[in-house]
Amino acid sequence: AIYLYKTKNYLEGCDVLVRAGLVFIKNANINEAIKCFRKAMVDLDHLESDDAHTLYFKTAIEYSKTAMGAQDTDSIVSELKSARKKAEVLASRPYQALLDMSLARVEWLRLNQEQAIDHFENGMTIVEELDDPDLMRSTANFTVLFLTWQGRYREAVKTYERLREDIESHSGGDFQLVAMLGEGDWGSDARNGSCVLLDGETAWVGAPRAHIDGTTSGA
Repeated sequence: AIYLYKTKNYLEGCDVLVRAGLVFIKNANINEAIKCFRKAMVDLDHLESDDAHTLYFKTAIEYSKTAMGAQDTDSIVSELKSARKKAEVLASRPYQALLDMSLARVEWLRLNQEQAIDHFENGMTIVEELDDPDLMRSTANFTVLFLTWQGRYREAVKTYERLREDIESHSGGDFQLVAMLGEGDWGSDARNGSCVLLDGETAWVGAPRAHIDGTTSGA
C-alpha cells in the first residue's frame, strides 16, 4: 500500500489503505497504520458518495483510537471535529453520535472533562432519539465505560445489566470495551483512582473504588 501514499486515490484505493492500516496495527506497526489512515482521510474527504462518506467516518474513528499516545492529541481532535462537522452537514446522525463518542473518549483522556461530557451527552441524545438497535449496540460498550469513568457506578451497573446480552455478543462496531465488569472492584486502585482500559489504553480516573453494587470505598 506504500505506493498509494504518493498518488490521489479514489474509493478503492482508500479502502486498500484502510485495510493495510488495520494489518499494520495487528503487526504493531502503529506509525505506518497512522500514515495509511491519514492518507485515506485526505483522499476520502474529496469524494462524494455514500460509501466514501461512510469509510471516511469509520477511518476517522479508527485513526483516533490508533493515534492516541503516538501523535499530538490536538491533531486527533481536529480530525474528529472535521469528520463530525461533515457528518452534520450530510445529516448522517448515526455517525454524528459515534464521532461525538470518539471525541468524548479523546477529550477525557486529555483531561478535558467538561468537553468530554458535552460530547458524550450529545452522542447519547442522538442515540436515544434514533432508537436504532444497531447504533445502540455499537455504543453500549462505551456508554458503560464512560459512566464508569465519571464515577456514575450505579448507572453503569444498571446500563450494563440492561444491555448485557448485546455487550457480550457484540464483537464488532467502533468501540471495544476492554474491562472486566465482574465481581469485586471496578478496575484497579492506584493514585486514589480507578484504572480502566479502552482499546489497550489506560485511563486513571480520580474517583474512589466502587463495588459492583454501586457502593464506594476509600483508597
